[in-house]
Amino acid sequence: MQMRELKRELRDVLDEIETWHGTKKLVPKYEVRRREVVLWKQAIIYKIIDSKRSRDLQIEAFNTELLFCINSYLSLCKIGI
Repeated sequence: MQMRELKRELRDVLDEIETWHGTKKLVPKYEVRRREVVLWKQAIIYKIIDSKRSRDLQIEAFNTELLFCINSYLSLCKIGI
């Protein structure tokens, strides 16, 4: 992934996290799980950026694959599967 794509993904994650306000009711379990995965996505993006800067291709490749898996899961959550 290019740095531009990573920064766009990170911006999207940070924008979503900003929308999470405290709720006055219980959050459904599926939403808690989805938010947890979004936080993992944020951490993985940071790892990819760091590995690009340090030129560690193995760590970059591993975390890039994890990011693709997470994006697939999150896209399934959007359509309700």
